[in-house]
Amino acid sequence: MDILNDDIKKLYFKFLIPTIFSTLVTSIYILGDAVIIGRFINDKAMAALNIITPIFSLFYGTGYLLGVGGAVMMSAAFGEKKIKKGQSYFTVSVLFGVVFSVIYALILLAFFRPIMYFIGASDEIYGYVSQYGYIFVSGAPLFIFSSMLQVFVRNDMSPKKAMFGVIAGGIANVVLDYIFIVPFDMGIAGGAWATLAGSVLSLAVYFTHFLTKNNRLKLFFGEINLNNISRVFKCGFPNFFIEISNAVVISLFNIQLRNTIGFVGITAYGIVENSYLVVNSLSNGISQTAQPLIASNYSAKNNERVSSVFRAGLITSVIISVAVTLFGELNPEFIINLFVNADDELMGIAVTAIRIYFISFLMAVSNIYISGCFQAVMKSGYSMRICILRGLVLSSVFVTVFPIFFGSNGIWYVMPCVELLTLIYAVCCVKLKIKL
Repeated sequence: MDILNDDIKKLYFKFLIPTIFSTLVTSIYILGDAVIIGRFINDKAMAALNIITPIFSLFYGTGYLLGVGGAVMMSAAFGEKKIKKGQSYFTVSVLFGVVFSVIYALILLAFFRPIMYFIGASDEIYGYVSQYGYIFVSGAPLFIFSSMLQVFVRNDMSPKKAMFGVIAGGIANVVLDYIFIVPFDMGIAGGAWATLAGSVLSLAVYFTHFLTKNNRLKLFFGEINLNNISRVFKCGFPNFFIEISNAVVISLFNIQLRNTIGFVGITAYGIVENSYLVVNSLSNGISQTAQPLIASNYSAKNNERVSSVFRAGLITSVIISVAVTLFGELNPEFIINLFVNADDELMGIAVTAIRIYFISFLMAVSNIYISGCFQAVMKSGYSMRICILRGLVLSSVFVTVFPIFFGSNGIWYVMPCVELLTLIYAVCCVKLKIKL
């Protein structure tokens, strides 16, 4: 594939399908656990898994920080025919991947219990949290490198291999979830071991890329400097911020629900949050499809090709957002029964949660996509402002204030309001003739 000269729409769709599959199957690492744990253990175990979700976001957010940041800069350098410079960005990402893996594992294992209570755990569910969590946090290096290498392998002209790696790991995770939890009766800990095994298999597939003759992902230490390190972190930080903001919001929701409704509320939120993981993965898939195409052509000053990719991605975002929102509005009971064997109390709370919360998906896909496009054209300041607005400022304020004024149901209106206001701002940025 020639990113600079081949038919740009055909290139977009060549990247789109494998990339969306890759990012979508990534969500299965948590989604598979949630479905099988909720169906075959109980709703308390499901609630416990939702407490761990922010740690999942931390690991994968760090992987995307280094993966997207390094790979976008690498693609831009390759577009300028600067191969060694591009390889130096890959090297920076690998080195910092090792550093973050060690730091996260040490801190989380040393202070596991207070951290879990701080982000929403309670005495009712802590036993399940600890059984899953200690195993999960030990796998920090696996999760960081699997999410990071997925992006690098795809941007090195191997989108199908990136897709196969994620699919292989996701399928293994789901199959082993069932085997470990049901026949082997390993409880919630079985879900954690299955997740680790899935990441190992994904990494094994990615490593085969380094054995191919077309591999350009090679360590090169000659151009590692503070400027290149800063570029990787600056470019990838919006992706990291999205994941970390998601972790913060999940924790705030869990804390509020623990204090107002109890673990039943956390379970209901776990259902909508796991649904959001799928939508977030689809959104990231569209964004990551466009990024290497936009970055390379923007660097080569092919502005018409950049605009063509941007429009194609925006149309894709609107189609997907409408489809997933309608599905949730029409089938809330189906979604609930997919995750848990719900009693009347949980069913009543969860149906209300889904029908209100899913409205936010109409705007969320486009918000994430537009933010990713700003990264690709090196306008990370706009991307950061979108991320901060939707992921931290508005969500943190609304999740604190809405329950006070609107009662316990007010918490479900938080994200629709957040995404609507963010979309208005994002559209204004584009309308101000910012060249995408």
